Amino acid sequence: MLNISFKDRKIVPMFSSGDSTTPDFKQWTKEKLDEMQNYFNYDISDFIIESIRYVLFGIIPSKKIIEKHIELFVENLNNVTSIREKYDNSSFRIISYLFEDKHINTENAKDLFIALSTIEDLKEIMMLNKHNISLNKRQRKILKEYYQSCFLRLDDITDTYSYSQYLLNEDNVKSINNEYFYKNSEMFNKYIASTDNILCATLFINYMLFLTRLNGNSNIDKEYVKYEMIRIQELWENQYFDICVSQLHSFSQKLEIKTEVIELFNKDVLDTYGINPLELDTWDKFVAALEKIRDESNGEVAPMFLAGSEVGITGFFTNSLCAVNVGGNEAAGANALLHGEEFDWKYVAQVMQAYKDLADNELFNDGYMTAQVPDMIEAIATGKCAFIFLGTQVMEGASAANPDLNWGFMPYPAMSDLGATEPAFVNGEQGTYGIWKDSPNLEVARKVLEYLAQPENIAYYCNNSGKPAGIDGVELELAEKNEYYGIFTDVKAVGQFDRTYLPNGLFDVMGDAQAKVLMGSIDAEEGAKMMQEEYDRLFGKAE
Repeated sequence: MLNISFKDRKIVPMFSSGDSTTPDFKQWTKEKLDEMQNYFNYDISDFIIESIRYVLFGIIPSKKIIEKHIELFVENLNNVTSIREKYDNSSFRIISYLFEDKHINTENAKDLFIALSTIEDLKEIMMLNKHNISLNKRQRKILKEYYQSCFLRLDDITDTYSYSQYLLNEDNVKSINNEYFYKNSEMFNKYIASTDNILCATLFINYMLFLTRLNGNSNIDKEYVKYEMIRIQELWENQYFDICVSQLHSFSQKLEIKTEVIELFNKDVLDTYGINPLELDTWDKFVAALEKIRDESNGEVAPMFLAGSEVGITGFFTNSLCAVNVGGNEAAGANALLHGEEFDWKYVAQVMQAYKDLADNELFNDGYMTAQVPDMIEAIATGKCAFIFLGTQVMEGASAANPDLNWGFMPYPAMSDLGATEPAFVNGEQGTYGIWKDSPNLEVARKVLEYLAQPENIAYYCNNSGKPAGIDGVELELAEKNEYYGIFTDVKAVGQFDRTYLPNGLFDVMGDAQAKVLMGSIDAEEGAKMMQEEYDRLFGKAE
Protein backbone atom coordinates (compact mmCIF):
# COMPACT_ATOMS: atom_id res chain seq x y z
CA MET A 1 0.00 0.00 0.00
CA LEU A 2 2.98 2.28 0.46
CA ASN A 3 3.98 1.92 -3.21
CA ILE A 4 1.25 4.24 -4.50
CA SER A 5 0.56 7.94 -4.83
CA PHE A 6 -2.54 10.08 -5.34
CA LYS A 7 -3.32 12.22 -8.36
CA ASP A 8 -6.63 13.72 -9.53
CA ARG A 9 -8.48 11.71 -6.87
CA LYS A 10 -7.13 8.47 -8.24
CA ILE A 11 -4.66 5.86 -7.09
CA VAL A 12 -1.42 5.94 -9.06
CA PRO A 13 0.44 2.61 -8.71
CA MET A 14 4.21 2.43 -8.82
CA PHE A 15 4.00 0.33 -11.97
CA SER A 16 1.36 -0.56 -14.54
CA SER A 17 1.40 -2.62 -17.71
CA GLY A 18 -1.90 -2.94 -19.55
CA ASP A 19 -4.52 -4.03 -17.00
CA SER A 20 -1.89 -5.21 -14.55
CA THR A 21 -0.73 -2.89 -11.73
CA THR A 22 1.72 -3.19 -8.87
CA PRO A 23 0.33 -3.08 -6.26
CA ASP A 24 -3.03 -4.43 -7.50
CA PHE A 25 -5.22 -1.75 -5.91
CA LYS A 26 -8.29 -3.00 -7.80
CA GLN A 27 -8.60 -5.66 -5.11
CA TRP A 28 -8.95 -3.00 -2.41
CA THR A 29 -12.70 -3.02 -2.00
CA LYS A 30 -14.37 -1.00 0.75
CA GLU A 31 -15.07 -4.21 2.63
CA LYS A 32 -11.44 -5.38 2.45
CA LEU A 33 -10.16 -2.00 3.59
CA ASP A 34 -12.58 -2.03 6.55
CA GLU A 35 -11.49 -5.56 7.39
CA MET A 36 -7.80 -4.62 7.29
CA GLN A 37 -8.36 -1.55 9.46
CA ASN A 38 -10.22 -3.59 12.08
CA TYR A 39 -7.58 -6.30 11.98
CA PHE A 40 -4.53 -4.04 12.43
CA ASN A 41 -6.22 -1.46 14.67
CA TYR A 42 -3.13 0.75 14.71
CA ASP A 43 -2.54 4.48 14.16
CA ILE A 44 -0.20 4.07 11.18
CA SER A 45 -2.41 1.54 9.39
CA ASP A 46 -5.47 3.74 10.10
CA PHE A 47 -3.67 6.68 8.45
CA ILE A 48 -2.88 4.68 5.32
CA ILE A 49 -6.17 2.84 4.98
CA GLU A 50 -8.44 5.82 5.66
CA SER A 51 -6.50 7.93 3.13
CA ILE A 52 -6.84 5.25 0.47
CA ARG A 53 -10.52 4.72 1.27
CA TYR A 54 -11.16 8.45 0.90
CA VAL A 55 -9.56 8.55 -2.55
CA LEU A 56 -11.22 5.34 -3.78
CA PHE A 57 -14.68 5.69 -2.26
CA GLY A 58 -15.04 9.28 -1.04
CA ILE A 59 -15.41 8.30 2.62
CA ILE A 60 -14.18 11.26 4.69
CA PRO A 61 -11.30 10.31 7.01
CA SER A 62 -11.69 10.62 10.75
CA LYS A 63 -10.80 13.86 12.54
CA LYS A 64 -7.61 12.25 13.84
CA ILE A 65 -6.42 11.35 10.32
CA ILE A 66 -7.29 14.79 8.89
CA GLU A 67 -5.36 16.46 11.70
CA LYS A 68 -2.39 14.17 11.03
CA HIS A 69 -2.33 15.09 7.34
CA ILE A 70 -2.41 18.79 8.28
CA GLU A 71 0.37 18.31 10.84
CA LEU A 72 2.60 16.49 8.33
CA PHE A 73 1.96 19.02 5.58
CA VAL A 74 2.60 22.10 7.76
CA GLU A 75 5.76 20.56 9.21
CA ASN A 76 7.04 19.77 5.72
CA LEU A 77 6.04 23.21 4.42
CA ASN A 78 8.18 24.89 7.07
CA ASN A 79 11.25 22.70 6.52
CA VAL A 80 11.76 22.50 2.75
CA THR A 81 12.36 25.12 0.08
CA SER A 82 11.39 23.87 -3.39
CA ILE A 83 7.82 23.86 -4.64
CA ARG A 84 8.09 20.19 -5.52
CA GLU A 85 9.18 19.28 -2.00
CA LYS A 86 6.40 21.37 -0.47
CA TYR A 87 3.46 20.20 -2.54
CA ASP A 88 4.32 16.93 -4.26
CA ASN A 89 3.13 14.72 -1.41
CA SER A 90 0.07 12.74 -0.46
CA SER A 91 -0.89 14.89 2.53
CA PHE A 92 -1.17 18.01 0.38
CA ARG A 93 -3.33 16.14 -2.13
CA ILE A 94 -5.61 14.77 0.58
CA ILE A 95 -5.94 18.29 2.04
CA SER A 96 -6.80 19.71 -1.38
CA TYR A 97 -9.52 17.07 -1.83
CA LEU A 98 -10.90 17.99 1.60
CA PHE A 99 -10.96 21.67 0.61
CA GLU A 100 -12.87 20.76 -2.54
CA ASP A 101 -15.32 18.67 -0.51
CA LYS A 102 -15.70 21.58 1.97
CA HIS A 103 -14.41 19.60 4.95
CA ILE A 104 -11.64 22.09 5.81
CA ASN A 105 -12.38 25.37 7.57
CA THR A 106 -10.74 27.81 9.98
CA GLU A 107 -12.25 26.01 12.97
CA ASN A 108 -10.79 22.55 12.31
CA ALA A 109 -7.59 23.63 10.57
CA LYS A 110 -6.35 26.82 12.21
CA ASP A 111 -2.64 25.92 11.95
CA LEU A 112 -3.05 25.11 8.27
CA PHE A 113 -4.64 28.49 7.47
CA ILE A 114 -1.96 30.34 9.41
CA ALA A 115 0.79 28.54 7.45
CA LEU A 116 -0.90 29.11 4.09
CA SER A 117 -1.59 32.78 4.78
CA THR A 118 2.13 33.60 4.80
CA ILE A 119 2.69 32.41 1.21
CA GLU A 120 3.45 35.21 -1.27
CA ASP A 121 5.40 33.38 -3.99
CA LEU A 122 3.41 33.45 -7.25
CA LYS A 123 4.15 29.85 -8.20
CA GLU A 124 3.06 28.65 -4.79
CA ILE A 125 -0.11 30.72 -4.94
CA MET A 126 -0.88 29.23 -8.36
CA MET A 127 -0.28 25.77 -6.93
CA LEU A 128 -2.75 26.44 -4.11
CA ASN A 129 -5.32 27.86 -6.49
CA LYS A 130 -4.95 24.91 -8.87
CA HIS A 131 -5.72 22.53 -6.02
CA ASN A 132 -8.79 24.40 -4.77
CA ILE A 133 -7.07 25.82 -1.65
CA SER A 134 -8.69 29.01 -0.38
CA LEU A 135 -6.60 32.17 -0.95
CA ASN A 136 -6.58 35.27 1.16
CA LYS A 137 -7.15 38.78 -0.23
CA ARG A 138 -3.46 39.54 -0.76
CA GLN A 139 -2.84 36.25 -2.58
CA ARG A 140 -5.86 36.79 -4.86
CA LYS A 141 -4.47 40.24 -5.75
CA ILE A 142 -1.07 38.77 -6.68
CA LEU A 143 -2.73 36.14 -8.82
CA LYS A 144 -4.98 38.66 -10.55
CA GLU A 145 -2.05 40.92 -11.44
CA TYR A 146 -0.20 37.95 -12.91
CA TYR A 147 -3.14 36.88 -15.08
CA GLN A 148 -3.54 40.45 -16.34
CA SER A 149 0.12 40.51 -17.37
CA CYS A 150 -0.18 37.22 -19.27
CA PHE A 151 -2.50 38.27 -22.09
CA LEU A 152 -0.49 41.49 -22.60
CA ARG A 153 2.43 39.36 -23.86
CA LEU A 154 0.59 39.26 -27.16
CA ASP A 155 2.16 42.62 -27.94
CA ASP A 156 5.66 41.09 -27.91
CA ILE A 157 4.95 38.24 -30.36
CA THR A 158 6.65 38.44 -33.75
CA ASP A 159 6.48 34.90 -35.22
CA THR A 160 4.03 32.09 -35.87
CA TYR A 161 5.46 29.56 -33.46
CA SER A 162 5.48 32.02 -30.54
CA TYR A 163 1.86 32.89 -31.24
CA SER A 164 0.91 29.21 -31.39
CA GLN A 165 2.52 28.69 -27.98
CA TYR A 166 0.77 31.81 -26.63
CA LEU A 167 -2.57 30.27 -27.54
CA LEU A 168 -1.75 27.15 -25.52
CA ASN A 169 -1.03 29.05 -22.31
CA GLU A 170 -4.22 28.66 -20.28
CA ASP A 171 -3.24 31.58 -18.04
CA ASN A 172 -3.67 33.98 -20.96
CA VAL A 173 -7.47 33.61 -20.94
CA LYS A 174 -8.06 34.00 -17.19
CA SER A 175 -8.32 37.82 -17.27
CA ILE A 176 -8.13 38.74 -20.95
CA ASN A 177 -10.45 41.55 -22.08
CA ASN A 178 -12.33 42.18 -25.32
CA GLU A 179 -9.62 44.46 -26.69
CA TYR A 180 -7.02 41.69 -26.61
CA PHE A 181 -9.52 39.09 -27.72
CA TYR A 182 -10.04 41.13 -30.91
CA LYS A 183 -6.26 41.52 -31.27
CA ASN A 184 -5.96 37.74 -31.11
CA SER A 185 -8.45 37.40 -33.93
CA GLU A 186 -6.41 39.80 -36.05
CA MET A 187 -3.14 38.05 -35.22
CA PHE A 188 -4.58 34.65 -36.08
CA ASN A 189 -5.67 35.99 -39.47
CA LYS A 190 -2.20 37.45 -40.02
CA TYR A 191 -0.25 34.30 -39.26
CA ILE A 192 -2.60 31.81 -40.88
CA ALA A 193 -2.34 33.74 -44.14
CA SER A 194 1.46 33.52 -44.09
CA THR A 195 1.81 29.90 -42.94
CA ASP A 196 1.93 27.04 -45.44
CA ASN A 197 3.52 24.27 -43.37
CA ILE A 198 2.41 21.95 -40.58
CA LEU A 199 1.98 24.90 -38.21
CA CYS A 200 -1.09 25.83 -40.24
CA ALA A 201 -3.12 22.96 -38.76
CA THR A 202 -1.56 23.54 -35.34
CA LEU A 203 -2.67 27.18 -35.38
CA PHE A 204 -6.27 26.20 -36.12
CA ILE A 205 -6.28 23.65 -33.31
CA ASN A 206 -4.64 25.94 -30.77
CA TYR A 207 -6.83 28.91 -31.64
CA MET A 208 -9.98 26.83 -31.26
CA LEU A 209 -8.73 25.63 -27.86
CA PHE A 210 -8.09 29.25 -26.95
CA LEU A 211 -11.66 30.17 -27.92
CA THR A 212 -13.06 27.26 -25.93
CA ARG A 213 -11.24 28.37 -22.79
CA LEU A 214 -12.67 31.89 -23.12
CA ASN A 215 -16.08 30.58 -22.11
CA GLY A 216 -14.98 30.76 -18.48
CA ASN A 217 -14.04 34.45 -18.69
CA SER A 218 -16.78 36.91 -17.72
CA ASN A 219 -14.90 39.84 -19.34
CA ILE A 220 -15.44 38.53 -22.85
CA ASP A 221 -18.30 39.04 -25.27
CA LYS A 222 -19.69 35.48 -25.47
CA GLU A 223 -21.61 36.18 -28.67
CA TYR A 224 -18.42 37.20 -30.42
CA VAL A 225 -16.74 34.05 -29.18
CA LYS A 226 -19.49 31.98 -30.80
CA TYR A 227 -19.20 33.99 -34.00
CA GLU A 228 -15.43 33.48 -34.04
CA MET A 229 -15.77 29.71 -33.53
CA ILE A 230 -18.15 29.45 -36.48
CA ARG A 231 -15.88 31.63 -38.60
CA ILE A 232 -12.81 29.53 -37.85
CA GLN A 233 -14.64 26.29 -38.58
CA GLU A 234 -15.82 27.56 -41.96
CA LEU A 235 -12.38 28.98 -42.76
CA TRP A 236 -10.81 25.59 -42.03
CA GLU A 237 -13.32 23.61 -44.08
CA ASN A 238 -13.49 25.92 -47.07
CA GLN A 239 -9.95 27.24 -47.48
CA TYR A 240 -7.31 25.47 -45.40
CA PHE A 241 -8.27 21.82 -44.95
CA ASP A 242 -6.71 20.55 -48.17
CA ILE A 243 -3.60 22.69 -47.72
CA CYS A 244 -2.99 21.53 -44.16
CA VAL A 245 -3.74 17.86 -44.76
CA SER A 246 -1.08 17.75 -47.45
CA GLN A 247 1.45 18.93 -44.85
CA LEU A 248 0.49 16.64 -41.97
CA HIS A 249 2.62 13.72 -40.81
CA SER A 250 1.20 10.49 -39.47
CA PHE A 251 1.91 10.10 -35.75
CA SER A 252 0.64 7.55 -33.28
CA GLN A 253 1.10 6.69 -29.62
CA LYS A 254 2.91 3.47 -30.53
CA LEU A 255 6.50 4.09 -31.57
CA GLU A 256 9.10 1.64 -32.80
CA ILE A 257 12.23 2.23 -30.74
CA LYS A 258 15.31 1.70 -32.88
CA THR A 259 18.45 0.22 -31.40
CA GLU A 260 20.94 2.99 -31.94
CA VAL A 261 20.76 4.61 -28.54
CA ILE A 262 22.40 7.82 -27.37
CA GLU A 263 22.02 10.45 -24.71
CA LEU A 264 19.85 13.19 -26.22
CA PHE A 265 19.37 16.62 -24.73
CA ASN A 266 17.53 19.90 -25.09
CA LYS A 267 20.42 22.31 -25.60
CA ASP A 268 18.37 25.38 -24.67
CA VAL A 269 17.61 23.84 -21.27
CA LEU A 270 21.28 23.00 -20.72
CA ASP A 271 22.29 26.55 -21.69
CA THR A 272 19.80 27.93 -19.17
CA TYR A 273 21.56 26.09 -16.35
CA GLY A 274 25.11 26.60 -17.63
CA ILE A 275 25.76 22.96 -18.53
CA ASN A 276 28.17 21.97 -21.29
CA PRO A 277 27.29 18.45 -22.53
CA LEU A 278 30.79 18.00 -23.95
CA GLU A 279 32.14 17.96 -20.40
CA LEU A 280 29.86 15.18 -19.13
CA ASP A 281 32.18 12.27 -19.88
CA THR A 282 31.85 10.55 -16.48
CA TRP A 283 28.79 9.39 -14.58
CA ASP A 284 29.60 11.60 -11.59
CA LYS A 285 29.72 14.71 -13.79
CA PHE A 286 26.48 13.68 -15.50
CA VAL A 287 24.64 13.14 -12.21
CA ALA A 288 25.95 16.48 -10.90
CA ALA A 289 24.48 18.17 -13.98
CA LEU A 290 21.11 16.48 -13.37
CA GLU A 291 21.15 17.62 -9.74
CA LYS A 292 21.94 21.18 -10.80
CA ILE A 293 18.90 21.24 -13.10
CA ARG A 294 16.69 19.72 -10.40
CA ASP A 295 17.73 22.24 -7.76
CA GLU A 296 17.87 25.40 -9.85
CA SER A 297 14.58 24.73 -11.64
CA ASN A 298 12.78 24.01 -8.35
CA GLY A 299 11.42 20.84 -9.89
CA GLU A 300 9.88 22.64 -12.87
CA VAL A 301 12.21 20.85 -15.31
CA ALA A 302 12.76 17.10 -15.22
CA PRO A 303 16.53 16.54 -15.43
CA MET A 304 15.92 13.25 -17.21
CA PHE A 305 12.73 11.79 -18.65
CA LEU A 306 11.84 8.12 -18.23
CA ALA A 307 8.83 6.75 -20.11
CA GLY A 308 8.62 3.73 -17.82
CA SER A 309 5.08 2.56 -18.60
CA GLU A 310 6.69 -0.03 -20.89
CA VAL A 311 9.10 -2.46 -19.25
CA GLY A 312 11.08 -2.60 -22.48
CA ILE A 313 11.92 1.12 -22.26
CA THR A 314 12.83 0.80 -18.59
CA GLY A 315 15.20 -2.04 -19.51
CA PHE A 316 16.53 -0.13 -22.50
CA PHE A 317 18.44 2.29 -20.28
CA THR A 318 19.85 -0.56 -18.18
CA ASN A 319 20.91 -2.35 -21.34
CA SER A 320 22.68 0.72 -22.70
CA LEU A 321 24.42 1.58 -19.43
CA CYS A 322 25.62 -2.04 -19.17
CA ALA A 323 26.80 -1.91 -22.79
CA VAL A 324 29.12 1.02 -22.02
CA ASN A 325 30.14 0.24 -18.44
CA VAL A 326 30.16 -3.55 -18.39
CA GLY A 327 30.48 -4.73 -21.99
CA GLY A 328 32.72 -1.82 -22.98
CA ASN A 329 34.78 -2.12 -19.79
CA GLU A 330 37.60 -4.66 -19.87
CA ALA A 331 37.78 -4.69 -16.08
CA ALA A 332 34.30 -6.21 -15.90
CA GLY A 333 35.25 -9.26 -17.95
CA ALA A 334 31.98 -9.46 -19.89
CA ASN A 335 33.58 -11.72 -22.53
CA ALA A 336 33.13 -14.57 -20.05
CA LEU A 337 29.41 -14.37 -20.74
CA LEU A 338 30.01 -15.38 -24.34
CA HIS A 339 31.29 -18.77 -23.27
CA GLY A 340 29.30 -19.53 -20.14
CA GLU A 341 32.31 -18.86 -17.95
CA GLU A 342 32.40 -17.31 -14.49
CA PHE A 343 31.18 -13.69 -14.45
CA ASP A 344 30.77 -11.33 -11.50
CA TRP A 345 27.21 -10.01 -11.72
CA LYS A 346 28.03 -7.25 -9.22
CA TYR A 347 28.79 -5.00 -12.21
CA VAL A 348 25.20 -5.34 -13.45
CA ALA A 349 23.93 -4.78 -9.89
CA GLN A 350 25.93 -1.54 -9.66
CA VAL A 351 24.38 -0.29 -12.91
CA MET A 352 20.90 -1.12 -11.62
CA GLN A 353 21.66 0.70 -8.36
CA ALA A 354 22.95 3.77 -10.21
CA TYR A 355 19.66 3.79 -12.15
CA LYS A 356 17.70 3.47 -8.90
CA ASP A 357 19.72 6.32 -7.35
CA LEU A 358 18.52 8.64 -10.14
CA ALA A 359 14.92 7.88 -9.18
CA ASP A 360 15.53 8.16 -5.44
CA ASN A 361 17.19 11.55 -5.88
CA GLU A 362 14.25 12.90 -7.94
CA LEU A 363 16.24 13.18 -11.14
CA PHE A 364 13.45 11.67 -13.26
CA ASN A 365 10.10 13.17 -14.21
CA ASP A 366 7.04 12.83 -12.00
CA GLY A 367 5.22 9.57 -12.65
CA TYR A 368 8.24 8.09 -14.37
CA MET A 369 6.90 4.54 -14.08
CA THR A 370 3.63 5.40 -15.84
CA ALA A 371 4.81 8.01 -18.38
CA GLN A 372 4.69 7.16 -22.10
CA VAL A 373 6.88 8.08 -25.07
CA PRO A 374 4.44 10.80 -26.29
CA ASP A 375 4.77 12.38 -22.82
CA MET A 376 8.52 12.37 -23.31
CA ILE A 377 8.19 14.02 -26.71
CA GLU A 378 5.94 16.73 -25.28
CA ALA A 379 8.34 17.37 -22.39
CA ILE A 380 11.41 17.73 -24.59
CA ALA A 381 9.53 19.91 -27.09
CA THR A 382 8.28 22.30 -24.42
CA GLY A 383 11.54 22.54 -22.45
CA LYS A 384 10.22 20.55 -19.50
CA CYS A 385 13.07 18.05 -19.54
CA ALA A 386 16.78 18.17 -20.27
CA PHE A 387 17.91 14.63 -21.17
CA ILE A 388 16.36 11.50 -22.68
CA PHE A 389 17.97 8.22 -23.66
CA LEU A 390 16.36 6.94 -26.85
CA GLY A 391 17.06 7.20 -30.56
CA THR A 392 16.96 10.33 -32.70
CA GLN A 393 13.43 9.52 -33.91
CA VAL A 394 12.13 10.86 -30.58
CA MET A 395 13.78 14.19 -31.33
CA GLU A 396 12.27 14.15 -34.80
CA GLY A 397 8.85 13.88 -33.18
CA ALA A 398 9.68 16.67 -30.76
CA SER A 399 11.00 18.85 -33.59
CA ALA A 400 7.73 18.37 -35.47
CA ALA A 401 5.93 19.78 -32.42
CA ASN A 402 8.50 22.55 -31.94
CA PRO A 403 10.40 23.42 -35.14
CA ASP A 404 12.69 25.74 -33.14
CA LEU A 405 13.81 22.96 -30.82
CA ASN A 406 17.57 23.14 -30.26
CA TRP A 407 18.83 19.66 -29.43
CA GLY A 408 21.95 17.57 -29.52
CA PHE A 409 23.35 14.18 -28.60
CA MET A 410 26.27 12.79 -26.65
CA PRO A 411 27.77 9.42 -25.72
CA TYR A 412 26.84 7.60 -22.53
CA PRO A 413 29.17 8.64 -19.68
CA ALA A 414 31.64 6.23 -18.08
CA MET A 415 31.08 4.89 -14.55
CA SER A 416 34.55 5.09 -13.02
CA ASP A 417 33.37 3.15 -9.95
CA LEU A 418 33.00 0.12 -12.22
CA GLY A 419 36.39 0.64 -13.81
CA ALA A 420 35.07 2.14 -17.05
CA THR A 421 37.45 4.75 -18.43
CA GLU A 422 35.76 6.29 -21.46
CA PRO A 423 32.26 7.23 -22.67
CA ALA A 424 30.74 5.43 -25.65
CA PHE A 425 27.84 5.34 -28.05
CA VAL A 426 25.64 2.25 -28.16
CA ASN A 427 24.35 0.57 -31.27
CA GLY A 428 22.47 -2.57 -32.16
CA GLU A 429 21.10 -3.87 -35.42
CA GLN A 430 21.93 -1.52 -38.26
CA GLY A 431 20.50 -1.90 -41.76
CA THR A 432 22.67 -4.23 -43.83
CA TYR A 433 21.98 -5.69 -47.27
CA GLY A 434 23.85 -8.55 -48.91
CA ILE A 435 23.57 -11.42 -51.37
CA TRP A 436 23.23 -15.09 -50.43
CA LYS A 437 26.25 -16.96 -51.81
CA ASP A 438 24.01 -19.59 -53.44
CA SER A 439 21.48 -17.14 -54.86
CA PRO A 440 20.12 -18.29 -58.27
CA ASN A 441 19.91 -14.61 -59.35
CA LEU A 442 23.34 -13.28 -58.53
CA GLU A 443 23.53 -10.77 -61.39
CA VAL A 444 20.14 -9.24 -60.64
CA ALA A 445 20.87 -9.16 -56.92
CA ARG A 446 24.23 -7.50 -57.57
CA LYS A 447 22.52 -4.75 -59.59
CA VAL A 448 20.05 -4.16 -56.77
CA LEU A 449 22.90 -3.94 -54.30
CA GLU A 450 24.80 -1.52 -56.53
CA TYR A 451 21.68 0.65 -56.75
CA LEU A 452 21.23 0.67 -52.98
CA ALA A 453 24.92 1.52 -52.49
CA GLN A 454 24.67 4.79 -54.40
CA PRO A 455 25.23 7.70 -51.97
CA GLU A 456 21.91 9.39 -52.73
CA ASN A 457 20.01 6.16 -52.01
CA ILE A 458 21.89 5.51 -48.79
CA ALA A 459 21.13 9.09 -47.77
CA TYR A 460 17.42 8.55 -48.52
CA TYR A 461 17.37 5.38 -46.42
CA CYS A 462 19.29 6.88 -43.50
CA ASN A 463 17.31 10.12 -43.44
CA ASN A 464 14.04 8.19 -43.21
CA SER A 465 15.23 5.62 -40.68
CA GLY A 466 17.32 7.88 -38.45
CA LYS A 467 20.34 5.62 -38.90
CA PRO A 468 23.93 6.73 -39.59
CA ALA A 469 25.57 5.89 -42.91
CA GLY A 470 28.05 3.03 -43.14
CA ILE A 471 29.80 4.48 -46.20
CA ASP A 472 31.86 7.65 -46.41
CA GLY A 473 30.75 10.53 -48.62
CA VAL A 474 27.02 10.35 -47.75
CA GLU A 475 25.45 13.69 -46.83
CA LEU A 476 22.77 13.26 -44.17
CA GLU A 477 20.06 15.64 -42.98
CA LEU A 478 21.08 14.94 -39.38
CA ALA A 479 24.60 16.17 -40.12
CA GLU A 480 23.19 19.35 -41.62
CA LYS A 481 20.70 19.93 -38.82
CA ASN A 482 22.79 19.12 -35.78
CA GLU A 483 26.07 20.73 -34.75
CA TYR A 484 27.02 17.69 -32.64
CA TYR A 485 27.04 15.24 -35.54
CA GLY A 486 30.74 15.61 -36.31
CA ILE A 487 32.04 16.27 -32.80
CA PHE A 488 32.27 12.69 -31.53
CA THR A 489 33.94 10.99 -34.49
CA ASP A 490 36.70 9.62 -32.24
CA VAL A 491 34.35 8.24 -29.56
CA LYS A 492 34.01 4.47 -29.63
CA ALA A 493 30.71 2.64 -30.20
CA VAL A 494 29.81 -0.57 -28.39
CA GLY A 495 27.11 -3.14 -29.10
CA GLN A 496 23.96 -3.42 -27.03
CA PHE A 497 24.70 -5.51 -23.95
CA ASP A 498 22.02 -8.15 -24.50
CA ARG A 499 22.71 -8.47 -28.26
CA THR A 500 26.43 -8.89 -27.68
CA TYR A 501 26.79 -10.92 -24.49
CA LEU A 502 23.50 -12.52 -23.44
CA PRO A 503 21.41 -15.44 -24.75
CA ASN A 504 18.23 -14.53 -26.60
CA GLY A 505 15.36 -13.96 -24.18
CA LEU A 506 17.19 -12.12 -21.40
CA PHE A 507 16.20 -8.59 -22.41
CA ASP A 508 12.66 -8.94 -21.01
CA VAL A 509 14.04 -10.29 -17.73
CA MET A 510 16.43 -7.33 -17.55
CA GLY A 511 13.55 -4.86 -17.98
CA ASP A 512 11.36 -6.64 -15.44
CA ALA A 513 14.21 -6.81 -12.92
CA GLN A 514 15.04 -3.10 -13.30
CA ALA A 515 11.37 -2.11 -12.96
CA LYS A 516 11.15 -4.07 -9.71
CA VAL A 517 14.34 -2.43 -8.45
CA LEU A 518 12.92 1.02 -9.24
CA MET A 519 9.71 0.15 -7.40
CA GLY A 520 11.62 -1.09 -4.38
CA SER A 521 10.19 -4.60 -4.63
CA ILE A 522 13.72 -5.99 -4.77
CA ASP A 523 17.19 -4.49 -4.38
CA ALA A 524 19.81 -4.18 -7.11
CA GLU A 525 21.64 -7.35 -6.09
CA GLU A 526 18.39 -9.31 -6.34
CA GLY A 527 17.74 -7.74 -9.76
CA ALA A 528 21.14 -8.91 -11.01
CA LYS A 529 20.42 -12.32 -9.46
CA MET A 530 17.23 -12.55 -11.55
CA MET A 531 19.30 -11.99 -14.68
CA GLN A 532 21.99 -14.45 -13.59
CA GLU A 533 19.46 -17.22 -12.95
CA GLU A 534 17.84 -16.71 -16.34
CA TYR A 535 21.27 -16.57 -17.99
CA ASP A 536 22.22 -19.88 -16.35
CA ARG A 537 18.97 -21.46 -17.50
CA LEU A 538 19.25 -20.23 -21.07
CA PHE A 539 22.95 -21.12 -21.27
CA GLY A 540 22.23 -24.60 -19.98
CA LYS A 541 24.10 -24.03 -16.71
CA ALA A 542 21.11 -24.31 -14.41
CA GLU A 543 20.99 -27.51 -12.42
